[in-house]
Amino acid sequence: LLDNALATMGAGLPSAMGAHLVHPDRRVMAICGDGGFMMNSQEL
Repeated sequence: LLDNALATMGAGLPSAMGAHLVHPDRRVMAICGDGGFMMNSQEL
């Protein structure tokens, strides 16, 4: 999942969590910057 075209900030972590819920047998990796992580760190 790549969200840089829409310039959304903080969508990577929730998207990775959703992808893991859909495919729990697969490894999911989210790469996000400090600002994007801080926007959704409370979800962890």
